[in-house]
Amino acid sequence: MMSMVGKMPLGKIIVVLVLLMLLAMPMAVSAQLPEPEIKSILVTLEGAAFPIPDSLEDDVSEYRKVVPEGLPTYVFLLATKEELSLVFTREKVDKGLATVEGEKLLRSLTWEDTELSVIKAESVSIKKEGDPATISAILSNPDEYVLKLVKVDATLRQVSILYDPDDGTGIELPVTVGVVVDSPRAPVDFVDYMPKKVKGLHDNPSRDLTDRLLGDITEPYLHTFHFEEDFWIDSKAVVNAIVLYPKGAIADLIRNIGGLESELIHTDEKVLLYIVETRLRSTEVPSVREMTTNPDKYKGNVVTFTAFGKGGTISVQEAIKESEEEYPPADVLLHGLASWNKISVPPEKEDVLLTMGASSHHQDYVLSDVEGEFKYIGKVISSTQINESLPEGLVLITYGREKIGQLDYMKLAESAKETIEGKISNLNAALVGPIPGEIVGIPKEITPPEEIAPASILTPVPTPTPYVYPTPTPTPVPGFEVVFAIIGLLVVAYLIRRRR
Repeated sequence: MMSMVGKMPLGKIIVVLVLLMLLAMPMAVSAQLPEPEIKSILVTLEGAAFPIPDSLEDDVSEYRKVVPEGLPTYVFLLATKEELSLVFTREKVDKGLATVEGEKLLRSLTWEDTELSVIKAESVSIKKEGDPATISAILSNPDEYVLKLVKVDATLRQVSILYDPDDGTGIELPVTVGVVVDSPRAPVDFVDYMPKKVKGLHDNPSRDLTDRLLGDITEPYLHTFHFEEDFWIDSKAVVNAIVLYPKGAIADLIRNIGGLESELIHTDEKVLLYIVETRLRSTEVPSVREMTTNPDKYKGNVVTFTAFGKGGTISVQEAIKESEEEYPPADVLLHGLASWNKISVPPEKEDVLLTMGASSHHQDYVLSDVEGEFKYIGKVISSTQINESLPEGLVLITYGREKIGQLDYMKLAESAKETIEGKISNLNAALVGPIPGEIVGIPKEITPPEEIAPASILTPVPTPTPYVYPTPTPTPVPGFEVVFAIIGLLVVAYLIRRRR
């Protein structure tokens, strides 16, 4: 070979060398090309699904602007043992135990001081029905149950409050906190704690306040929470919930949400139950009259029935604003309806049942009218437990109300309307009577029955033997339900404290 090169003219040698260099260049160039940029990683995650709070929505909108990839419409938060993730998905996702498959994007999102990983989901499955577990088993071995969906059959006590500062931000944050406990107990007397509750609820919401509302519980129990509007409840129930450690990703979530959540949720406990679904144990009742003519049979029981209803809902916060320039950032909505199936001519007192309750539903005005045909679930108590001035009879403390039809009120006889409106007036007066000043459209006095013009949510779990709370002796003690009457008094104490 060398002898051949030696015999070649110099020009040909140069040409050959150039050709050899050109043949080698593509290999050299290809070896120098950078690796393709990786924009995402395929992942499969399982954790607790939470709706995103109002305080995160602006950050989500900004993230969409800076990420070139098209992101799906819906979004939720996913809490695993290790981290908190923002998940974009094509379909709306409800709370529950979620399994997510998709791409983990390299660009994260910072929420307050917490870094959220971002997932573009290909598929999301939600589980809402848990495996049976007892409170004692979870407490004795929490590591075995963390991030598992369990089904607990126990007594559920919960209160639900709305954080609503009305400061123009549009932020509204409901929080429902409570306990599940194995052994039911007699209702609690709240009167001795009233001044402290006022301070806690309207000035500085705290765990101590909610603990007092829920009662002095000495049996084994677990604290519960969720971030949705709900009613105040004290009932035996089947509770499906995810067991969580209140640290790491969960602690970040509760702290960043703000509002009342970080103040009311028991992050100091070893484990918490994040409620996914609740089914109250109740007895199906055919009619209002069945209860009102058999008070001893139903008093103290949780029942489900269908009836017509007319009345309204009253915002405690908005009622305060009627006479005060300053008002608490917390609100509770009071529900008061007269309910019936059929009204006799002339009407009889057993035809109508008063129903009332408290919830964290949002309302930006004092009074909102409510009417229709409803499916109710709640506990039957004596009317005097709400207000001693109310006529003797029964009241349903509403734990849930679902509208299933319309009410043609104008077709009722005039005598029936007089009876219904008289009962609604008395019920509203019992709810707002302690609030100072005049409230447009709501009377302040309860009218004795003889002065009223003559009058012409849920799927229940069957209970073979309804539980009846024991009646204390010698003097009956107001029960958990007394809180609905106290809410009005809380407002008075709040105003007195301010003036001092």
